Amino acid sequence: MKKIFAFFLCFVLFVSMTGSVLAEVAKEEKEQLKEIEKENESLAAQRNAAQNEMNRLEDEATEVSNKLNKTNKKLFQTEEKITKTTKKLKKAQKKEVDQYESMKVRIQYMYENGNTQMVDLLFNSDSITDFMDKAEYITELSQYDRNMLNELVKTKEEIQTAKADLVSQKNQLVTLQTEQKESIEKLIQLSEKKQKEVTSYNGVIAQNQQHADNLEAEIQAQEKAAAEAESRAAAEAESKRVAEEQAKEKKEQKQETQTQRQETPTLPPYHSDRHTGTGSYSWPLPGHTYLSSNYGDTEGRSSPHNGIDIPAPAGTPIVAAAGGTVEWAYLSESAGNWVGINHGNGIYTVYMHMSAIGVSEGQKVSEGQTIGYVGTTGWSTGNHLHFGVRVNGAWQNPWNYLS
Repeated sequence: MKKIFAFFLCFVLFVSMTGSVLAEVAKEEKEQLKEIEKENESLAAQRNAAQNEMNRLEDEATEVSNKLNKTNKKLFQTEEKITKTTKKLKKAQKKEVDQYESMKVRIQYMYENGNTQMVDLLFNSDSITDFMDKAEYITELSQYDRNMLNELVKTKEEIQTAKADLVSQKNQLVTLQTEQKESIEKLIQLSEKKQKEVTSYNGVIAQNQQHADNLEAEIQAQEKAAAEAESRAAAEAESKRVAEEQAKEKKEQKQETQTQRQETPTLPPYHSDRHTGTGSYSWPLPGHTYLSSNYGDTEGRSSPHNGIDIPAPAGTPIVAAAGGTVEWAYLSESAGNWVGINHGNGIYTVYMHMSAIGVSEGQKVSEGQTIGYVGTTGWSTGNHLHFGVRVNGAWQNPWNYLS
């Protein structure tokens, strides 16, 4: 009875490990998801900085545009003043000419008829006082002409000075207007450049988010598959709870053998056609023994390679290394078309990057049975089979299992 209970505890431990291979893959993809989220946060910060700079440039352009409107208004008002001043100047110039011509006529008349005029004044005057008054009137009239002419000349000069000042103001406003237009154009160009940067950041963020969404969906699918696998394994554990001691002893014998294999790992030469393992599993790609990447290889990788890569032409049949039950068979973003076979005792063989899958989940397969075909789906750089072995949720050296 104690032996049966001990067997039951061991089997429960096995149940707890069922589906752990899928959970481990999901864990790795969660790390990728975190990296994508971290990159998106950095991109979003750069995008926001560009957006803020673009907003600042647009605000500055608006401010300069408002100043330009004021400049245009002042320029219009100045041009109106110049027009009015020009008209005043023309009138003043005409008055000056008219006054000068009238003055010349009177001076000429007085010069030519000076003595006669004085005699006429003498005889036509009622008294000496009247004569003196008329003579003084003539003198005052002449002085008036001179004063009037001087006043008109002064007025004309003042108008000319005012016009010159207005023209100078206009030239300054035109220069300011040109500078403000150039400033607005430059600010608009810089703003458009920032807008392109914002659009570029948004595009990369959207692509990353799509990738993240795909990974999230895949993680959920893998976790669901792992939960279902654990549920099936738990049901099997319940049905086998009262199994005979002979089955338990056989299982312990296999575990002991497996432990011995793990303690004596053998790595064949890298990129070699001679592959000698210490296990009993069959070669998964008959007729193709050349390796493009070995287990534990770190060349060009961020972490040691968790399997072996065997190149072969697309469509080459892939066979089960040992008999078991197909635990999963579907398309993954990273592994491509892949299959996992449960061999019991927490041991799974994994086959990745297939061009097509030849089995379905839950199907029983025998050693050497075709389960799929070589391809380059998922994160792959050429037609090959990625073959790996996982025990209780951890990647193991395939050469401890292959013969």
